[in-house]
Amino acid sequence: MVGSNICGFYPQPTEELCNRWIELGAFYPFSSDHANYYSPRQQLYVWDTVATSARNALGMRYKLLAYLYTLGYEAHTTGAPIERPLFFYFPNYTECYGLSTQFLLGHSLMGVRSKGGQYFTLDTPLNVVNAHFYQNAIIPMLEGGMTSKEARMTPCTLVVTLPIGAPRDKLEEIFFSMRMSFQK
Repeated sequence: MVGSNICGFYPQPTEELCNRWIELGAFYPFSSDHANYYSPRQQLYVWDTVATSARNALGMRYKLLAYLYTLGYEAHTTGAPIERPLFFYFPNYTECYGLSTQFLLGHSLMGVRSKGGQYFTLDTPLNVVNAHFYQNAIIPMLEGGMTSKEARMTPCTLVVTLPIGAPRDKLEEIFFSMRMSFQK
């Protein structure tokens, strides 16, 4: 499990850097705000804007906890990384080989690290997490909580994404298959 020291280890980050870092760092497999003992304080509550960003980003992390645990299990059993470069799933798309502004969590969720892009630009104001579900996915979403134990006790909603132009009856097939698997 990897992740950097959110907001940096030394020296003190700027407020905007800390904002952006927590919005990204919430999706690291290991997410921790940590600094050098001699550094100025940089806890996530030091700045109001960073506290808001942290609540939004970490709130999304806790909602995705079941998905992240599944990716952790997959990493354990197959060796696949939790956070993956785009070329992992698009090896023939050579334009993504050097792409460092986007990544995939598993094969179904894409995070955007910056607001630039070759084909379009996404507005990323402070306190907004840019995360996008990929087509043909079923993502478990919890209601979240203040701790992982609390989040795991909340109801789970399944977010189902279908390919563009998929026939409407495909949705019924997915729910039928899921109903069958839950009865086992």
